[in-house]
Amino acid sequence: MFSKKVKVADKAQESSYLVAEFVVKSMKPHTIAETLILPACSAIVKTMFGSEAEKKVRKIPVSDNTISRRIHDMSADIEETVCTSVKEGEMFALQVDESTDIGGMAQLLVFVRYIPDVKKVNQFFCCKELKETTTGNDIFSTLNEYLKSVGVTWQSCVGICTDGVLAMIGSIKGFVSLVKRENSSVITTHCFLHREALVAKTISNDLKSVLEKVVKMVNFIKKSIAEVSSVD
Repeated sequence: MFSKKVKVADKAQESSYLVAEFVVKSMKPHTIAETLILPACSAIVKTMFGSEAEKKVRKIPVSDNTISRRIHDMSADIEETVCTSVKEGEMFALQVDESTDIGGMAQLLVFVRYIPDVKKVNQFFCCKELKETTTGNDIFSTLNEYLKSVGVTWQSCVGICTDGVLAMIGSIKGFVSLVKRENSSVITTHCFLHREALVAKTISNDLKSVLEKVVKMVNFIKKSIAEVSSVD
């Protein structure tokens, strides 16, 4: 009897993490697990398998705070896995961008590319708040502190991709210049999306018309694919 109850508890914990994963992927409020998902699952299970099965489903912890903790646990696990893979690899490259969230706070977004085996992996690395200013020194200090905390060194970094703002590519106090003081062999590139945006602002009217038509066609194809996938 004791063993049986332990197994039920373990399955309830596992189910709780699965529910949290669905919540975070759908970008819904955490309360949806307790107000919608659990009642819906309970009703389905009771109808299909009876009251005893429903009682087991009701034991799944899905409160607001529980879902929040589950998401935090999964995020920490993913972070640890990525950092371990980056440290075990010989080289990695970073894509760095500073943006502003809906609250008006500056956020530093960093993506990493590394080769754990043979296949290249692109993964989200970290998001750090820039609390005061957004100078090149602030960006470098924030990212440098994070790399130290996870045990990653600049010596293994082979490339950095940024946009063309002064804080990133300034020759003296820019983020890239500060990184090259740590590792002079780092290769820097300008993000192609930013380059395309800059070109789109200066092209002639004829080319702009062609570009707009191409964008409309691509969006139409993407929309059609999404509609077909939803029907399937």
